[in-house]
Amino acid sequence: MRDKKSKIVSKSVDPSYQKYNEGDSEEEDEEKMSFDDFNEPNKPAMKINAADKELTTSGCIFRVTLVVVTIMMAITIPHFSILMGFIGNFTGTMLSFIWPSYFHLKIKGGNLSVQVVAWDCFIIFLGFTFAIIGIYDSGVALVEAFSIGLPF
Repeated sequence: MRDKKSKIVSKSVDPSYQKYNEGDSEEEDEEKMSFDDFNEPNKPAMKINAADKELTTSGCIFRVTLVVVTIMMAITIPHFSILMGFIGNFTGTMLSFIWPSYFHLKIKGGNLSVQVVAWDCFIIFLGFTFAIIGIYDSGVALVEAFSIGLPF
């Protein structure tokens, strides 16, 4: 059951709250779907922060574990920064150039003018060009780094 404070916050943050919720009783409010409905029954979600914005014990353990795993990867994998550049060249161009244009063509392809389709294809071409150049450059740097030997 929602308390009065959360209803006041909901009304102040969302001006359409009253429009869609006029006359709703608290029982009807409880019947409406909330984000909690998506959680598996009898399985509480892991809380990183408590309601008062304080870090919980499980949240602290999660953050420390994430940092320790990242540090261990950076220490144990030789030339980690060059490897991350290699991976970043691929994922960065896919996320920045190729996928947005590709999905734009897939979603609205039939309703687009020839100029817009040509522009999207040109952006996809540029994305592949940048990815190939970046991957090649990072690959050469990795080969050079391993030919020199490990730093330790």
